[in-house]
Amino acid sequence: MASNRRILTAIQSLIPIQIFIGYCFCVSGFLVNFIQLLSKIIIWPFHKQLYRRVNYYLGTLLWSQLTFIYTWWADSDVTVFVDPKDLEYLKHEYALNLVNHRYEIDWLVGLVTAQKLGILGGSKIVGKSSLSLIPIVGWSWYFTESIFLRRVWESDKRILEHDIQQLISGYPDNYNFNFLMACEGTRFTEKKRSESMKYAKEKNLPELKYHILPRTRGFTLILQGAKGKIPGVYNFMLAFTKDSASPKFRTLLKGRRCNAQLYVKRIPVSEIPYEDEKKCGQWLQELFQEKDRIYDHFVQNDTFDGLGLPKVTLNRTYYDILIECFWLVIIGVPSLKWFLQFLLVSTWFAKMMFVLVIILGYKSMMGKYSLTKRRHSHQSKLLHTQQETTFLFNKIEQTNTTIRLKHRTNTLFRPLAASTPYNIEQSNSFNDGSPHSMMRHQRFVLTPPVYCSTPKQTRRQIPNNNSQGRSTSLTLKQKIFLEQNPSVPIISQRRLQFTPNSQSFVRYSNDDSKRKNIKNIKIWLL
Repeated sequence: MASNRRILTAIQSLIPIQIFIGYCFCVSGFLVNFIQLLSKIIIWPFHKQLYRRVNYYLGTLLWSQLTFIYTWWADSDVTVFVDPKDLEYLKHEYALNLVNHRYEIDWLVGLVTAQKLGILGGSKIVGKSSLSLIPIVGWSWYFTESIFLRRVWESDKRILEHDIQQLISGYPDNYNFNFLMACEGTRFTEKKRSESMKYAKEKNLPELKYHILPRTRGFTLILQGAKGKIPGVYNFMLAFTKDSASPKFRTLLKGRRCNAQLYVKRIPVSEIPYEDEKKCGQWLQELFQEKDRIYDHFVQNDTFDGLGLPKVTLNRTYYDILIECFWLVIIGVPSLKWFLQFLLVSTWFAKMMFVLVIILGYKSMMGKYSLTKRRHSHQSKLLHTQQETTFLFNKIEQTNTTIRLKHRTNTLFRPLAASTPYNIEQSNSFNDGSPHSMMRHQRFVLTPPVYCSTPKQTRRQIPNNNSQGRSTSLTLKQKIFLEQNPSVPIISQRRLQFTPNSQSFVRYSNDDSKRKNIKNIKIWLL
C-alpha cells in the first residue's frame, strides 16, 4: 500500500500532470466567472434572491475543484474537535467564523470543512480588497458577495454597514452563509508578531505568543450591522500535525498528504457585548488570549485533544470528485484531442511557442495561488537577542518528531522514526558576548541515527575548508528537506552546525566509510 502511494505521488509530482489539472481548473474557472458575470448583469437588478441561489451552486462548482485537490488528490484529512450540537448549529445558521491565519492553505481547509458539512456554496470571506482582483478565485469571491476592505476606516465602515445589511436582508430562505474572518488582518509571521507586541505593551495588553493583536472595529461593526441575525460566532483554530507535509498549495498538487486539526467552538452572539464598541473590543482581545492558550496546547501535544471537546469524524463527500470528473470530461478530454491534433499538424516554431506559453502559465499559476512571497534573506532579518534565541531553543526542545530551526531560513529535518525523540545539545563555545555570536555559532547533536537520501547532486555544494575534507556545506535558500530513505546507509550520528551568515550547515559522520557513501543530500527549494 505504501509503495503504491509512493508511485502515485511520483506521478502526481510530474509537471505535465499538474499543468493539466491547473489548465482544467483555469478554463472551468473562467467559464464559471463568465456565467457569474452574466447573472450579475441579467439577474441581480431584478431578483437578488434568485441571483444568490444561482451563485450558491456556481460557487460550489468552482470551490469543489479545490476541495478535490486537498481531499482526494493529496489524500489529506481534517480532524475536527467540536461539540456535535455546535456542528448542527453551524449547518443551519448564519455564522461568523474567526480563524487564525498562519498557513498558506488555511482558507482551503475551511472550504474542505464546509464541503463536508454541505455548506460550501455559502462560504464567503472578509478580506482585503486586492484579493478580489485575483482571477477566478478572487472574482468568484466577489460575485458570491464576500466583503472586501481597503484598510481605510471611513471607507471600510461604509462597506461593512452596506454589504452586511444588504446580504442579510435579502438572503433566500433555506440557504445559509458563513464568513471566514481573520481579525489579525494579515498572515502571522514572527516579525509582525513582534511589531504587534510593541503596540500591546504601549496599550497594556497581554502579550500573545502565536497570534497578532486582532483588529476589533471591523468585527464589532459586522455584528452591529447584522443586528442579531447572525446568531453564532465560531472560534476556529487550525493547526497541522508534525507528520504533515508542508501546508502549501504546491505541496497538495504534488500529492503529498497534509494532516490538519481544527478546533471549533460556538459562542452565542447574545454573550458578546457588540453594542458597546469598547467592551466588544475587550471581549475580542480576551478571545485571542484564549486562542493563544489553545494553540500553545497544540504545540505541546501535537493535538487539540484534551481541551474538553470530542473528536468528530467528518466523512468525505463524493460531490467534489464527481464535479472534478465532470470538468475533466467536459474540458480535459476535448483539450487532449485538440492538443494531439496540434502536435501532428503544427510547425516546430508553433510547438516551441506553445511550450513557452505553458511554462510561463504554470509559473504564473503557482505564483497566483501561493499566498506567500519568497523572502530574500538579509543580514538585517537575523535574530539579534539572546532572549529570542532562547525562545527558539525552547521551541525546538518541545518538538520530539520534527526539528524546526527559524533563522534566516526555515529548515525542516525529518527523523527516521516518528515516535523516537531527539536529544539536542547546544554549544556556545564561541560566544564572545556580542549580540550576533549566539546566532553565528550554534551546534546541534541529533540522536538517534537518521536516514538521508543520496541521489545525484541537485544543488551546488561547497567543500568546507578543513584538513580532511570530509564535511560538506550546502547552500540554503528556503526550506530544505532531508528525506528519509531506507535504501541508503544509516549515519551513526549527525551533527549539524548552522551558520546564518553563510546560509549553510555543516554535516559530519562518526563512521568514515559511511561518510564517504553519503556525499550528496537531496534538497527541495519550496
